[in-house]
Amino acid sequence: MGNIILLTDLKFLERAKLKLVSKVFPVKRTEILLFDKLEIALKGTKISQISIPSISLPQITSDFCPGKPEIIALKTLLEDREVEDLTLWLSERLLYPEVESFSVLLDTPRKAGKSYQQTKAEDKQATLFEDDKDCIHGLKKSWCSICIQKERQDRERTTSRVDPFDLIFPILQPPLGENFDSPIAFQPGMELYPFQRTGVKFLADHERALLGDEMGLGKSIQAIVAIRFLLRMGKITKGLILCPKSVLTDWERKLWEWAPELRVVKVRGPKEQRQIWWNSPAHLYLTTYETLRQDLSSSLEASNSVIIESDGTRIIPCPNEGCSQRLRMDKEIFGIQVQWPTCHHIFSYTPVEDIAKKQFDFIVLDEIQKIKNPGADITKATRQIDAPIRWGLSGTPLENRLEELISIFSYLKPGLLHNGDAVSPRKVKETIKPYFLRRRKTDALPELPQKACEEAWLELSPTQREAYDRAEQEGVVALNKQGDPITVHHILALITKLKQICNIDPASKESCKLEYLSEKLEEISEQDDKALVFSQYPDKTLKFLEPELKQFNTLTYHGSLPDSQRDEIVKRFQEEEDRKVLLMSVKAGGLGLTLTRANFVFHFDLWWNPSVAAQAEDRAHRIGQKKTVFVTSLFTVDTIEYRTFLKENGSFSTRLSMI
Repeated sequence: MGNIILLTDLKFLERAKLKLVSKVFPVKRTEILLFDKLEIALKGTKISQISIPSISLPQITSDFCPGKPEIIALKTLLEDREVEDLTLWLSERLLYPEVESFSVLLDTPRKAGKSYQQTKAEDKQATLFEDDKDCIHGLKKSWCSICIQKERQDRERTTSRVDPFDLIFPILQPPLGENFDSPIAFQPGMELYPFQRTGVKFLADHERALLGDEMGLGKSIQAIVAIRFLLRMGKITKGLILCPKSVLTDWERKLWEWAPELRVVKVRGPKEQRQIWWNSPAHLYLTTYETLRQDLSSSLEASNSVIIESDGTRIIPCPNEGCSQRLRMDKEIFGIQVQWPTCHHIFSYTPVEDIAKKQFDFIVLDEIQKIKNPGADITKATRQIDAPIRWGLSGTPLENRLEELISIFSYLKPGLLHNGDAVSPRKVKETIKPYFLRRRKTDALPELPQKACEEAWLELSPTQREAYDRAEQEGVVALNKQGDPITVHHILALITKLKQICNIDPASKESCKLEYLSEKLEEISEQDDKALVFSQYPDKTLKFLEPELKQFNTLTYHGSLPDSQRDEIVKRFQEEEDRKVLLMSVKAGGLGLTLTRANFVFHFDLWWNPSVAAQAEDRAHRIGQKKTVFVTSLFTVDTIEYRTFLKENGSFSTRLSMI
């Protein structure tokens, strides 16, 4: 309200309203209350002009009711010249409302001046430029890609500024408790299981460790609590978490639930934005293996036969595969087309720069089997990270060969194992024992419902059988014609084609597996249960099944979906009762997700490695599941599936004995 109010309408003098404040809120634990909508009426007066320099706040009584307001001073022109003391005169004519009730927040915030509640952002049309004038490049600012990129970077830098108190706040918190069960540190309903406390202590006591609990036992939660413990002890200040893309959002959610005081930066998006995130202060940087590989491109380039000199010049091999010469590229000719002096090949070379950090206090590698191949760029990029504390998480640390486990420990604990140790599984098992912890669900959670697994062996339909036999014969003839140039890729291509015919005949669209699955899903739907259906062929099999199973309000989850859409599909399946079936790519949906609303799992076809199938079905068989989980794998007799089944089951038993 302004200091001067002009009142010209005489009828309005009877009910002049002065609005002083707009809402009630607590200050300093509700010892002082500010009031907003205080309606004041002026009675029996003829005022032409009133000036109120200041009005004191209402006094608060012990029962939180406002007292009579105090008027400090009043200047006015009245027709009644006999009135001299206007302060007393106006105080007798001010009416104020009686407060019957109002809500008061009596809980003390967990952190003074900070809000831990996630608020929903308002939908507002955002514009980069308030004035769309011409820029220095001769274009409208909103049309110029250079100006748009610069403005976005400037805004990101502004929004990424961090209060230093946020960074030291976790260190100032009370300890988690001797058994990691402090009621101050953990919200109600967020208590750890006894076996999880053991896992937290194992990680906290070991700088180099591999937590190999079976899927569904909460490995990520154990790692998060161990991180909180070390942060509060002052042993670490910042770290990196690497995970597959499919579980990036799940990690973000768990970090918020189990460690809300930590500042977490999720490194995603375009390169310019990722560069800003990497340079933002935080306790944890959360990203994927693929993103780290992209953001350490320069280091990978150096490891792939490109030599980087101290002055920034590069010595590169010729892009022409037929030329074995190397050439020095000065910085002045980066990005310019040049001609190779010997073979006259024309090319341009633009080096890429590292934008990711390499120095951390600790690193957590979720699904650490992603670095099982020592020659892969993901493995090379991960090995660029220097961290004294290194933890790996995996329910299947050994998927195929013992060399993969050796590759994992070559980063976790360099020098512990050597390639020659692969010939002695017993020696490997004893060597890694101090750094490896694995618990099975049957031991850690005896109260968890059972998982019942079975195989369904089906006969191909006559049309399917005819298509399968014809494809097999033609494929063998084609391989024989190729002779010596035949490779493993040619054989795998034939096997893949035969397995896809076992699913669906591409010509007639007949499928014995679909007939079996439809009957089972009818029963499951009638008893108010839900099912997951996995396949390794999203473009062939899942795309075919989706319209065929539409009566079950089917959802489909595959790797080409963006992160936000993946999260929405999981949420809808878990919460919407009419969504009875979720079709899933075994690679995209086989890691990290929690889908406990389903208690039936069908493998429409199986991946080459049975451990991948076990990971997929444990999306349903994990903490939170209340029902017995029934897993059914579909096979066709007298086909490539039968021969693959016999081979893989034998090798899978050998790998299980190792871990």
